[in-house]
Amino acid sequence: MQNTLVLKNLQMPVMLGWSSAERRQSQTVSVEITLQRITPPAGCRTDHLRDTVCYAALVKHLKEGISGREFHLLEYLAAEMFHLLKTVLPKRTKLQVSVTKYPPVEDLASGVTFSYGQLA
Repeated sequence: MQNTLVLKNLQMPVMLGWSSAERRQSQTVSVEITLQRITPPAGCRTDHLRDTVCYAALVKHLKEGISGREFHLLEYLAAEMFHLLKTVLPKRTKLQVSVTKYPPVEDLASGVTFSYGQLA
C-alpha cells in the first residue's frame, strides 16, 4: 500500500535568477512537496498529529532554510529544498520537490517547473 501526502502551491519569496539584477528583488515561486511512504503513518489509526508528519513544521523548516539566501538556478533551489526537508522526515519517506518559477519570457504563461526527488 502506498501513502502520499502532497503540499500544493506553497508560495515562497526567493532571490532567484542568473543575473545579479534578477536576484536583487525577490520573486514568488510555487512549491509542491510530495511525500510517499510504503507503510501508513500511525496517525491513520490514532488520529494524533504526533503520529504523522506536521506539514506546518515542514513549511516552517523550509522557509527558515532558504530565507536570506540567493539562488542562480531553479534546479539548485529545488535540490536545496529537497535536502533541507530530508533532514526532518522519517527515514523511509520518499520525497519530491517541484518548484515553479514565472520568468518574464514571452508566451510562457504557466511558468517553468523543475522537480527533484525520489519518486518514479
